[in-house]
Amino acid sequence: MTDKENKGLSFPELLRRLTGLVKPHWKKAVVVTVLLFATLGLELLQPMVIGSVVNAVEAALRSGETGGIGAGGVAFFGLALLGIGGGRSLMMFVTGVQQARLTHNILWTLRRQLYQAMQRLSFSFFDAAESGQLISRSTSDVQRVARFFNAAFFSSIEAFTILGGITIYMFIRNPLLAVVTLAPAPITLLIVVHTARKARSYFKDARDAYGAVTTNLQENIAGVKVVRAFAREESETERFEEKTRTFVGKVLRGIDYWAMRIPIAMLFYGFNAPVILFVGGYLVMKGPQAGGIDLGTLFAFFFYARLMTFRIRMIGNIVNATARASAAADRIYEILDARPDVAESRCPKKLPEGGGEVVFENVSFAYNEGQSVLSGINLRVAPGQMVAVVGHTGSGKTSLVNLIPRFYDVTEGSVKVDGVDVRNLKLSSLRRSVSLIFQETFLFSATIAENIAYGRPDADCEEIIRCAEAAQAREFIDELDDGYDTIVGERGVTLSGGQRQRISIARALLANPRILIMDDATASVDSATERLIQQALLELSRGRTTFVIAHRVSTVRRADLIVVLDDGRIIETGTHDELLAAGGAYRKIYDMQLADAVAEMEKNS
Repeated sequence: MTDKENKGLSFPELLRRLTGLVKPHWKKAVVVTVLLFATLGLELLQPMVIGSVVNAVEAALRSGETGGIGAGGVAFFGLALLGIGGGRSLMMFVTGVQQARLTHNILWTLRRQLYQAMQRLSFSFFDAAESGQLISRSTSDVQRVARFFNAAFFSSIEAFTILGGITIYMFIRNPLLAVVTLAPAPITLLIVVHTARKARSYFKDARDAYGAVTTNLQENIAGVKVVRAFAREESETERFEEKTRTFVGKVLRGIDYWAMRIPIAMLFYGFNAPVILFVGGYLVMKGPQAGGIDLGTLFAFFFYARLMTFRIRMIGNIVNATARASAAADRIYEILDARPDVAESRCPKKLPEGGGEVVFENVSFAYNEGQSVLSGINLRVAPGQMVAVVGHTGSGKTSLVNLIPRFYDVTEGSVKVDGVDVRNLKLSSLRRSVSLIFQETFLFSATIAENIAYGRPDADCEEIIRCAEAAQAREFIDELDDGYDTIVGERGVTLSGGQRQRISIARALLANPRILIMDDATASVDSATERLIQQALLELSRGRTTFVIAHRVSTVRRADLIVVLDDGRIIETGTHDELLAAGGAYRKIYDMQLADAVAEMEKNS
């Protein structure tokens, strides 16, 4: 998985996609927008009222009145100003609360979409992806995009509403003073937007660097035993510090670039203050009757100019937040836009009734174009038959069985289950009929009962206990303090390898699959545990079409059919006795293992 280099979503495209997240919550969005406009309307009224107070005071002073109508006018406008300020504060509080609720709803929607997208993607995507990068995109990048709504989306509504209202007022009151006040704004905005576009690439690099930090952290947590066993704590710490240093450096580059240019833009806009005073003073002295303005209007212009300064600075923050959100959104939408290599047909079928017949017809397969892993595979496995797949490491054993549940699609040929090409089957229907038991068993951070019932959450306690017993797991489960309610640690680390394997067998038994695939399920356990697991596997494979991948001949000699793979091709098929008598590749594997076993016995004697 590679990020788009120096490219990403344009602002209009980003805005279109992110506003699409608001649609499911449009009622809340309408409430927030109405509250926001009401708050902004009160804010726009304040300078007008201040201007009216100034005019009332001026009129009272000119007429020599210190009480009566003049004082009453000042008091009225003062109370109005107090009411507007109080109302605005209350509306700001209510708007902020509703805006936070809406933002968290949007955050939940985006995170759910991202998680669902990752569940849809093919195994090939995860083969190339780093788990730390995916975690980074699902957490910090989503948070960064969610902040877009607070720091950019709603703020942009606020900023452009205020700027628009001020512009209209100024041109109505006096076009000349309006031009003087607004003249620096376009150049200031141009500098801000140009700076944000450049800063976006810095922030994109920083997000990628953060993903690398997360990947390194995740690997070290998962591999802590390896790190300690080889006394590599110091070197791993240095490696983590280097990645963190790189991340911080890229963040600081973006911040420095932003910090050096935005103050210059705001300083340029600030030059209009003395010009407003000079031109506005001239217009006040000229008077309204001669095309000038009153003193209250000049005060209003000054207050509006301050509001504009704040909103232009806000636009800078908006563009900055948009640049950061855009960098994060590029990484998120790369996943959301990814198309799975393995996709259902337009009209998928349910797996028909059958005994689990599996047929490979002229199958070829490659993970990457031009690098064939399997070639010309033709194999028919009858319902209920046990097939052992053997061969040296890299011969294509796991790739072969991964085609049955359609983790990958064949490059050529077809794989059929009970007469139907797996590409025409509904994936959920196919995969519910196939269970896999791997050498390295994965258990979730949940109770033992929940792990056993993972494939059938509706299973009752009796079914769970019966499957645990058949999997030779009941005895050790009963000895645990909490029994089936025992919480296993992350990835099942609180249990031994043999115990985890037996729980996985119980999980497969409860799922009641039509086809069972066992990928070297006993390779990493001792002889006593292996015997228990073999008994459980024998129970599990009864009446089911079973594929067994194993390196030990002792594991496969019971198979109805043994398939020998070499360099992605089937070179031998037959029973254990037939292949021994043929004296081919299987015989060589058998003799090698027998010689190793004899040597081990002589060594221990």
